[in-house]
Amino acid sequence: MTPLVLLLVAALAGACLSLVRPPPASAAAEDSFVTRCGIRFCLDGEEYYVAGANAYDLFTFGSGSGDTETQYMDKERIDAHMARMRYDGVDVVRLWMFSHESWHGFEKSEGVYDEQQFALFDYVIESARTHGLRLMPVFENYWEAYGGIDTRLGWEGLSGGQPARAAFFDKDRCPGCFTSYKNYVSHALNRTNHYSGVKYKDDPTIFAWDLMNEPRYEGQSDEENVEGTNCEPGSTRWGPSSRRSTPTTCSAPGSRDTARSTASAATRATPSSTSSSRPTWTSPRRIPTRPNTGPT
Repeated sequence: MTPLVLLLVAALAGACLSLVRPPPASAAAEDSFVTRCGIRFCLDGEEYYVAGANAYDLFTFGSGSGDTETQYMDKERIDAHMARMRYDGVDVVRLWMFSHESWHGFEKSEGVYDEQQFALFDYVIESARTHGLRLMPVFENYWEAYGGIDTRLGWEGLSGGQPARAAFFDKDRCPGCFTSYKNYVSHALNRTNHYSGVKYKDDPTIFAWDLMNEPRYEGQSDEENVEGTNCEPGSTRWGPSSRRSTPTTCSAPGSRDTARSTASAATRATPSSTSSSRPTWTSPRRIPTRPNTGPT
């Protein structure tokens, strides 16, 4: 094969590789938020399609003890993992932001949030940003791994496991579960990243928030498995009660609008529905992410 032919082959091979492998991101692009356009995502006014991956254990990269910046977290390992995913064409990474265990625990006891662990997550966000990736953090686990909602049930004196785990989703059976979960979410959203100075809820590195890993409500009764909770067979539950004094609204099939109106009226008449007692959530139109740099 002549030198000219070899040169052409090498050039073609390089061109093909450049088509399937995005160039490594040397620096973060301008911050942009991904928004919803009808049934699609949009970025900077254009439809945005992504490819994503799970890398659940990024929050454990480090010794979990010692100096926060040099031992507790392993920055080189975090950066290397982000770089590999970016090189493979990943845009959005789904990962755990929960653990109640002593090693790398975010909330080891109720309402006590570990500063070192959140500092590690600060760096995870910072590394994702500099590598042109977006994140989808998960707030809690349905399963027992890393404590999950079984731990929150235990804090309220209730047992976990199946089928008792369903009590977590019932305000009458475990009001404290709702409180501790919402407090954790609020703490996370309002945390200021000590590298960027940006609150998590305002950081375009966050593509979306995942409320819980694989939640479900099962094994309670045949009726509830089909119709929902606290409703007569053949009716539908449209909204959970906010207090014991506020009944759940159920309706027969085909009367959804009536049910919604009734539920709204009942909620407005209840003190617990005042704006001062409602939790604050991020606006759905401010789903943060960065410019189109790869799959989500």
